[in-house]
Amino acid sequence: MGIEMNKANSLEFTLAIGCALNCNYCPQEKLINRYKEHKCKVMEFDTFTKALTRIKPGGGVIISGMVEPFHNPNCAKMIKYAYENGYKVRLFTSLTGVTDEDIDIIKNVELDEFTIHIPDEQYNSKFNITEEYLRIFDRVQALFKDRISAYSVHGKIHKEMTGRILKNKPIANVMFDRAGNLEKQGLLHKNAKGKIRCMAGSKTNIGIWTPEVLPDGTVTLCCMDYGMKHVLGNIVKQSWEDIYAGAEYQKILKGFEDETIDILCRNCTGAVGLEELPSSVLKQAVSDYKVNGRLETELERIAGKIADSDNICVFGLGRMFTDQYFYLLWNTAINANVFSDNNEAIWNTRINDITCIEPSQLSEYNNLLVVTFVKNDFAIRNRLKNLGITNIISIMEIYDAINR
Repeated sequence: MGIEMNKANSLEFTLAIGCALNCNYCPQEKLINRYKEHKCKVMEFDTFTKALTRIKPGGGVIISGMVEPFHNPNCAKMIKYAYENGYKVRLFTSLTGVTDEDIDIIKNVELDEFTIHIPDEQYNSKFNITEEYLRIFDRVQALFKDRISAYSVHGKIHKEMTGRILKNKPIANVMFDRAGNLEKQGLLHKNAKGKIRCMAGSKTNIGIWTPEVLPDGTVTLCCMDYGMKHVLGNIVKQSWEDIYAGAEYQKILKGFEDETIDILCRNCTGAVGLEELPSSVLKQAVSDYKVNGRLETELERIAGKIADSDNICVFGLGRMFTDQYFYLLWNTAINANVFSDNNEAIWNTRINDITCIEPSQLSEYNNLLVVTFVKNDFAIRNRLKNLGITNIISIMEIYDAINR
């Protein structure tokens, strides 16, 4: 599932219980009712820092969860702490409760992703649109302009926001039933059959199954598990290895392969059958290209490069690779015969019988294609070009071509 046994690749944090926004498309009551026997309603800073020790170095920390994260007064300090300790931090917030002090604390944090939930005209999200809220919003926009990834809205954008938001950013406004936790009309529903994989996530973080940490350290399946159907353990009281080996975690793994096992994932819009995976689309495109010598799709260039190469290297064995390459079956479509990375510690190691070599050795491979497995491969491309390697494509290019 993209998670190593001894350390989590990433964890998501619900930093408090009870959300002032009380969104129509968020099953807050389920979470509040199921969590009510737990005494800790706001995560303590020490709980957060201890949870980080369960994540592998450089892994992902998602500050979002099922409640506005800034309902926790230490949210900004937590973000800064995670960033300064080498974790990749993703932040999803409505900015409700954000103060000038919070902004000052995180203003130099290079967020891996930053999505802002904004008010809607239908009042589906109960924003209090005061002058102070708008001032804070404008200040965040000015400071984080280039670091804002997207906006989220539960309906039509509120008139107060239309002139404020950045025009070149994507806006997510698709409403779904939160893995069957809502029964409202007009929402996207899912009942996935057969073998499935988790493809939930944003454009830059596709296919990452990230367990959810609640304020007292309780770990549930993910951010859709409002009813706490799958309690995996407690991150404060247990090692990640113990949580991974636990009965509930193993039930989820088996449930992805066996549809007779009742898991929340099968009701989630992020569940995708193996034949629908982007990797399966690419695999078929490569096969068709080999037969016909051309394609009538956006994938022609990419499929042609893969089909025509004698050697294929996947470069970048970080979080994205670990989360996706084998779990989402990219290995069956790309068929790399060598790996490489800038990290000297993994040179000359083998991953699933494929050797990871230092970049300078790539020049020894004839007719080589390099597929970069990072979100931003600018530095990698420059390094490879200095080695005389120019036949390069990125996993993000592949995703884009498949989704067009």
